[in-house]
Amino acid sequence: VIGEVTLTVYEVKLTELVITKNPTKLVYNAFEEFDKTGIEVTAKYNDGSSKVVTDFNVTGEVLVSSPYVKIEYDGLITQLELTVNKINPTINPFVENNQIFISSKKPTLYLESLDTPGVIDWNNEPIVVGKKQYSYTFIPSDQVNYNSVKGTLELEVLALSISRLELVTNP
Repeated sequence: VIGEVTLTVYEVKLTELVITKNPTKLVYNAFEEFDKTGIEVTAKYNDGSSKVVTDFNVTGEVLVSSPYVKIEYDGLITQLELTVNKINPTINPFVENNQIFISSKKPTLYLESLDTPGVIDWNNEPIVVGKKQYSYTFIPSDQVNYNSVKGTLELEVLALSISRLELVTNP
């Protein structure tokens, strides 16, 4: 029997990228490196087939403002949502001179060049004579990914003393 057969060939195409197993770690601190240990990514095709892939790319920085990374394989992208916590900033505040007179105001607080960018200022506390810890508050420029922090620096407040008082009258 000789007959005619029509054969239609379909190109197998990638249609979907699915995270079939989450990575071991899903909770991060802001700016921490993503760890893909334990993740399983499956590529699904238009013919109903699928396969687990390992040569996928991960992009995206771990941030509170965008708590996900992108998983990319062969032109398709899916996202993995993460829990991302704020972190404490790195700050090393200092003053040029920690000795002041009782009649002065507190000295200007400075940050080192590699510190987290932000604003630092003294809290509202009265100045008293002697060595004492005075508190400050730091507010980061990036308040989404960094916590505000409080700290203290020691100042020595000196009393004003009069060593000699002279009364001069004009003749």
